[in-house]
Amino acid sequence: MEKKRLEISLIYIGTAIPFILCLFVIDKAFALVGTLLFILSFFLKTKERQFPSILVNLLAIFFVLIFILSVNLENFLPSSLTTIMLLLCIKLLEKPTLRNVFQVYLLALLLYAGLTYFYTHFSFFILFVCNLLYFPIALFIHLYLQEGGINYITFSELKSSILTMGIILSATFFISILFFVFFPRLNQPLFQIGVGEKKAKTGFTEAIRLGEVSQIQESSAKVLRLELSEAVSPSELYFRVIVYDYFDGRSWKRRFNPPLRKEVSVVKGPKISGTVYLEIPQGDFLPVVEAPASVRGNMPIIAFSDYTYQTGLGAITPIKYNLVFSLTKEKPASERDFSPYLQLPELSSKIRDIAESLKGENPYQTALNIYKYLSSPPFSYSMKDLPISSSPLEDFLFKTKKGNCEYFAGAMAVLLRLNGIPARVVGGYRGAIYQRVGNYYVVEERFAHAWVEAYIDGKWLLFDPTPQRGVHSFEEASFLKRLSLILDLINYQYTKLILDYDLGKQKKLFSLAKEIFAKEKPRGIPQVFPKSLLEPLSGVWLLLIVVGVLILAILIKLIPIYFKPKEKRLLYEFLTVLKKASYEKGKNQGLSEFVEALPEEDFKDVAREFVKIYQSCYYKDKDFTKEDLERLAFLLKSLKEKLKREGRF
Repeated sequence: MEKKRLEISLIYIGTAIPFILCLFVIDKAFALVGTLLFILSFFLKTKERQFPSILVNLLAIFFVLIFILSVNLENFLPSSLTTIMLLLCIKLLEKPTLRNVFQVYLLALLLYAGLTYFYTHFSFFILFVCNLLYFPIALFIHLYLQEGGINYITFSELKSSILTMGIILSATFFISILFFVFFPRLNQPLFQIGVGEKKAKTGFTEAIRLGEVSQIQESSAKVLRLELSEAVSPSELYFRVIVYDYFDGRSWKRRFNPPLRKEVSVVKGPKISGTVYLEIPQGDFLPVVEAPASVRGNMPIIAFSDYTYQTGLGAITPIKYNLVFSLTKEKPASERDFSPYLQLPELSSKIRDIAESLKGENPYQTALNIYKYLSSPPFSYSMKDLPISSSPLEDFLFKTKKGNCEYFAGAMAVLLRLNGIPARVVGGYRGAIYQRVGNYYVVEERFAHAWVEAYIDGKWLLFDPTPQRGVHSFEEASFLKRLSLILDLINYQYTKLILDYDLGKQKKLFSLAKEIFAKEKPRGIPQVFPKSLLEPLSGVWLLLIVVGVLILAILIKLIPIYFKPKEKRLLYEFLTVLKKASYEKGKNQGLSEFVEALPEEDFKDVAREFVKIYQSCYYKDKDFTKEDLERLAFLLKSLKEKLKREGRF
């Protein structure tokens, strides 16, 4: 393969993936600038042109100054990633010397290191490991091409380089496992800087906008996984995320900041505990199962009086937290001011009339009348042909009489408020898929849902007026869905392994290791080292490090022999055989000179023929054919036999 084409391919294969992943977590303006620079660099390299060095340096200084002037504790990590990404793009504009290529790969590796905070999916882990192997291999090939002055590399040489470096790097993975298992764990994140900005949510939004879309596309992306202390029917699970309290006639928004809830409210019903592994960020909100009693995690969590929970981690996922909840449909109210839940815009007389007609003898009867009215024919559920209108609520109630959950929940909340009953719309998810193999629940984006809470007799009561389509369990899913859930089990176990491996489990591992080594502890050996916190794991460390070093040493010894091209392995064995027969080649001695210096014996003709065939290919830049290699192997075998007969081998 031609040197120029190979080097360009290696550089952009190694940098394209971290560059693209970085675009999703940085500011859009800088993402656009970086994209233009990245494309420009590729164009210049293919045309064998380069950016003026003075402009490259000025651009680098400019972006570093922007970072220094704009960075703070709240945006440290995104700002750092932005600067590294831009420096990477600038470095790609320069001539691909070995020094510049090394710096490009180093910047790409730093991007990966920062992105591990934003992407902790199992697929990213596999990608990260592959690139940790890729960068040294690519750098080794660059070194081989540039330092050797080579303009063309054969497939055999390329394969040999990849195998050699690949095995060395794979051996170092053993040390990475040691660091993961034994590196001290903290109960709180070590760094909590630069991860607090709010991002757009997926599966639901911070505002319900009626009358703007005619169709809603479903998504099967995994929002969260849930482990429960006892089995629960998937259709009973409501995952509360956000409360919408303000209605302007077309949109529901969260405008009134509810007071903080310092004490855990007493929620009726049997308590169920669970663990949530959140995959897709919901802004600052944490999805909790209705009705939540408490939420705990290794990060700051704020509880509001409307039973929503927030954390300062923003868009950082996955995260793990524990919760206690009850399946009751009522929750005690801790608010003192209910006026925000009675707010209404100017509405038509038709809507006011229908609200009046549904009024019952008491607030609960009124709520029940509204619920039955909306959840019964002619009203029907639909995600298609939704009304595009400036008065969507009126069109829904009197014209189309069909819509998605947002129309049903919004209509019920308005009708309740018109009857003097405080009400609010709750956004989140309803239902889950039970993964029988892993014994956990999966919530997908397509389960996004909205329902209503009405304040009646001192309690918030849950009403879900949307005609339900039903929630399918794992056993009822299609074959492809069941297959995807089985594959999801792999990612779930990986996420659980990473998030669940905390200080407590590390201590248990150390205690177990101490017990194992205590049984094998030899007697009569005085203790040299003083006791310390590291004493329980010192024996494990020592054993694993020794084993790792031995494996690495053996691999380093064997790799040069077994992963060279076949012709070089044959030459190595040829020289080794003669060395064992007391004929060692000098450092500055050529092959022909070495062979001609051998004594005139029977094996000399065989050695001379071996060198003749080898040099006829090697020094004329010819590829060794299959016949050449077979002939060399035959001559080597003959040489061994002749030396054995003469008693020299």
